Amino acid sequence: MQKVVGYVLIFLGLALVVISVLVFLGVITPPTGLTVASATGFDVLIALIEKLPWLAIVGLLLISAGLKMIGVDLPF
Repeated sequence: MQKVVGYVLIFLGLALVVISVLVFLGVITPPTGLTVASATGFDVLIALIEKLPWLAIVGLLLISAGLKMIGVDLPF
C-alpha cells in the first residue's frame, strides 16, 4: 500500500511540474471568456498555475515524498 501511495505522489508531482512548465512557456493557456458554468477542472488548474507559480515547487516536493515512500534513498 505504501508503494502505491508513493507512485501516486510521484505521478501527481510530475503532472504538476509538467503542467507548470507548459503554462510558463505559454504552450497551454486557459480559454478567454471562461465562465464558471463552462470551466472544467483542467481550466481551473491552468488558471491556478498562472496565478500561483509555486505549485511547481509543490510538485517537486510530492515527487520527493513519493520517492522516499517507495524506498529510494535521497541525499537530502
